[in-house]
Amino acid sequence: MESQVLEAFTDIARDATAVNSPESLDTLLRTVGRRLCELIGVRRCSVYLGTGPGEFQGRVGYYVLDDIDAGVKLLVSGSDRFTEEIVATRAPVLITDAQHDPRTVQSTMQRWGVRDMLGVPLVMDTEVIGIIYLDDRETEHVYTDRQISLAQTFANLAALSVRQAALLAEVSQRAAVIEAQRRELAQATAAHERLTDAVLSGLTLVDIVRVLADLLSRPVLVYNLNQVLMTSSARGGDRHNTALQGAARGTGKAELVAALRASGETGPSVVLAPAPALGCPHRRMICPMVIEGRTAGYLVTLETGGRFSALDTRIAQHGATVVTLAMFHELRQSAARDQARQEFLGDLLHGGRDPGTIARRAQVHGIDLALPHVLVRIAEAAAPEQRGGLAAALAGELGLADVLTTAVPGAAVLLVATPAEKEIAAARAVRDAVVRVLPAQFGSAPPTVVISSVCRELGDYPRAAVEVRRVMDLLARIGRRGQVELAGELAVSRLIASSVPSAQALDVARQLVGPILELDRVGHAELLPTLRALLAEDGQVRGTARLLGVHENTVRYRMAKVRDCSAIDPHRLDSLLDLRYCLQILDLAGELVGDVDNRSQDVVAPPG
Repeated sequence: MESQVLEAFTDIARDATAVNSPESLDTLLRTVGRRLCELIGVRRCSVYLGTGPGEFQGRVGYYVLDDIDAGVKLLVSGSDRFTEEIVATRAPVLITDAQHDPRTVQSTMQRWGVRDMLGVPLVMDTEVIGIIYLDDRETEHVYTDRQISLAQTFANLAALSVRQAALLAEVSQRAAVIEAQRRELAQATAAHERLTDAVLSGLTLVDIVRVLADLLSRPVLVYNLNQVLMTSSARGGDRHNTALQGAARGTGKAELVAALRASGETGPSVVLAPAPALGCPHRRMICPMVIEGRTAGYLVTLETGGRFSALDTRIAQHGATVVTLAMFHELRQSAARDQARQEFLGDLLHGGRDPGTIARRAQVHGIDLALPHVLVRIAEAAAPEQRGGLAAALAGELGLADVLTTAVPGAAVLLVATPAEKEIAAARAVRDAVVRVLPAQFGSAPPTVVISSVCRELGDYPRAAVEVRRVMDLLARIGRRGQVELAGELAVSRLIASSVPSAQALDVARQLVGPILELDRVGHAELLPTLRALLAEDGQVRGTARLLGVHENTVRYRMAKVRDCSAIDPHRLDSLLDLRYCLQILDLAGELVGDVDNRSQDVVAPPG
């Protein structure tokens, strides 16, 4: 008997020393079960290992006709009286009618077709470390005392090898875990160094996000605090680019906004479920980006390919920190740049620096002072976001690379390059652009805007700054708001207003033009539109008739009515000049709005 046991144990002792993983331990356990089946003369067994006091988990099975490993791994024993008796006696227990014996889980016995079963413990230092259950499937088997004794002897020898192999497998598994952790740490360290180098080498936010997407091999998106996409990158091929484009299309949707805001309260990262409605059928890892204790944006990584790993999480979280630092650095740089630009523009307007210094600083800020410029003064727009928004919009409208802006008391001043045209035409081109962009920036309550004469020399800028300030003060004194005016078109009116009190100037203008307005109101005589056309055509009757679309005699008839009802003689140049100045004063005061408004073009009058 001893020779049979020793012969069966030979393979086991040899294999036990080679165990270095859970898989090789299972191979050893299967050998133990197979050799025990051969000793007893049965065809099937299942091997369980202890997982806790009195509890055992199925590990492997052996059956001469089939592979039963998958089924055995689902089985657990310990709560049944059969197993309890084996553990209590630490000796083999035989059940001869397993499907009806109250000590077994009868449903399991019936499902597996067990008739007779022998349970053999693997005992090590009085502890049952495992159990081998043997049967002959659907066939009765007579277990003799000699077979039971053989089984016990073999199990006692095998227990030592099983314990040794289990310990080796555990040590090997721990070593594998440590090695995996070491590799993960090395990868995380390499990623950390690469991201840090990206920051130290001065890469932009866009470039750093590209590096991060390359490290993760996943699409990465960066949103600002308002959940607007700032930049994104996908470095994993067409599939990743498609995923990135789908996620980018979901920007600004309410579901995404809510998800991003909620993620800011969950710690360094959170993984959100797929959102097909947002064009993102992938899970998303969101890492809030925090600057000085406040959330400044969100870094979002898409789960394309395999599932997120612990390494992905570490790299994404560190990447969010690096992106935050880059964003903070760019914000600081932008603030410093804006401050330097404002100081330069302030010096240009005040003329407090020597020309050489001004010219050098202009080059630093990308301003070519060899080009003509105008100053645009905007009332009540001193806030940085208002100035910045208007400057960007105006630059886009005029096709300029940049528009400098600075704050002055109660207003903002913009430095705008003009087209290379005649002065008035160039200034008017800027005025028209301002008129187009104002509604989008200020809505239905636009501010007063004054545009200077064209500046071509350094000495022109301080004079232009005084010019636009004085015109704006004049408009404020006469209560005129929301206009876009060219200072060059109001020169004489400014002189009159500066030498005569505003109320007196308005009275003079009303007295001169009042009779004409009254006759137009009562008799629809079209006198004022005719006079405006006459002024635009430099007093020429033919040009006036052509502009109005009427006969020349109609113009002469209306001029005669003007001479009869007022102190204006349309045939005299000095009288026309008086009329022009009075109309400008009334236009500035807004008293002719509704009759005629010719500030943006020289004549508006219906034909007739």
